[in-house]
Amino acid sequence: MYIADKTKYLKYRETSELWDSSKSFIIKLALPMLLFACLGGVTWAIRGTGGWDGIQGTILPGLTWGILWYYLSYRRGIDSRSLILWLGLGLAIGGELGYGQYIAWIMGKFEVIIEIPVADVAKENSYLEISPFFGYLWLIICGIGWTGIGSILVGWVLNTRVSFPKWIFRLIIPFGFVGLGSLLLDYFPSLFFPHYSPELYLPQNCTECERTIFTNTQNFLVVMWWLGAIVTAYFQKDKHTLVSGLVLGIGFGIAFSVTSPWCLGYMYAPGYIDWWKMWEGSHGFLLGGLYAIVWYWANKDIDNTYDSKENLSQILDEIADPTPFKELIRKILLLVSVAFLLFMSIHGGSLNIGDFLGLYDVNLIDQYDWPFERLVVFVPITALIIVFSFYKIWQYVKEYRSGDTKYFNVPYLHEKISYLILVMGVLGAVTIWPTKIGVIYAILISFAIWSMNRLNIHYNNCIEEK
Repeated sequence: MYIADKTKYLKYRETSELWDSSKSFIIKLALPMLLFACLGGVTWAIRGTGGWDGIQGTILPGLTWGILWYYLSYRRGIDSRSLILWLGLGLAIGGELGYGQYIAWIMGKFEVIIEIPVADVAKENSYLEISPFFGYLWLIICGIGWTGIGSILVGWVLNTRVSFPKWIFRLIIPFGFVGLGSLLLDYFPSLFFPHYSPELYLPQNCTECERTIFTNTQNFLVVMWWLGAIVTAYFQKDKHTLVSGLVLGIGFGIAFSVTSPWCLGYMYAPGYIDWWKMWEGSHGFLLGGLYAIVWYWANKDIDNTYDSKENLSQILDEIADPTPFKELIRKILLLVSVAFLLFMSIHGGSLNIGDFLGLYDVNLIDQYDWPFERLVVFVPITALIIVFSFYKIWQYVKEYRSGDTKYFNVPYLHEKISYLILVMGVLGAVTIWPTKIGVIYAILISFAIWSMNRLNIHYNNCIEEK
């Protein structure tokens, strides 16, 4: 992140410093949190719908938050185009982590299929008792792991000016922690696997235990990688990685766990509402708020850099503009990020769109099947995305080669972001149709649009941009 439009940034600073504390809190933090949270609630719940697998679906909220991060910084004259793709891809890795078993654990059930002899008669049990505490604990671990890698990548992108030796330690030490975690799993399995014994965990005795070993091992090792990155950042005095890693990692670990009781609704009213979707929407809402907090901190860190300067205008004039080649790369990164988000949206969304249009019954096909009718939805839109992307890249390269590079500013960007919110809202409504929580989607999208409009009004007042 760097100051790209010095005039816009200076106008924003001059106006915002006149705000009282309550107005400053609302504009700088509360409204961005509401915007991030509402779109997070919709896009994360989209992620959990048939048509996407874990990684592919998690790209949706990640790239959406990255684009919002870029846009809100853009309105202040700050460029963060390079961050969007890393935020999306880093968070997407968490989509590979499993957590389905933990819902049974918070209900006090450790699911197994086991033959237990009782009075010389074989009795079949489908589960053993387990304290719900272990379910909530492992949901925290999974939540930290889900955002752990992405949170570290965000910190690294915010602080790229690091010497080569420090980069080496950044990359090596976290994997050293993974090795340490593997040793702990090997020597102390009873700490990580409920009801552990070599006999019980044989495949013929416990069909679910193999899944437990895989899931808990994967989640724990990712958290160890995250912990190694946090420790490295502490000793390197890398405040960006520390703030991003701790706020997103620990914050979402807690949020992931405390929102899970939505799924207890299946015990009491299983047919009333999609409780799993309510859970996913809730922790998407909370994680969006956490990303907004990190966004706020990153922008405030830039402001603090110049707080002690007597002549801010002169200091800004001395900041070197990026080279035309760097500007070309940043334009392409922004374009690829938006195109990738749209592509992944239609890739998974085509399943339910085809059902919504009456082309087939989604209940009669697998979510990863591609019948001809689904291709009819997917191919034309994908072709349009690809053709338009290559056309824009060709335009950018042409500008670069002619020496007529246009820096940073994007015409009508606020309208384009509004269109993106509309697309994600429609996609969410179609993929959840006709369940009851579609009403909640409508409420979230309404608040997202309202908060976006309020922010645009305030930004326009700051920089007199109509």
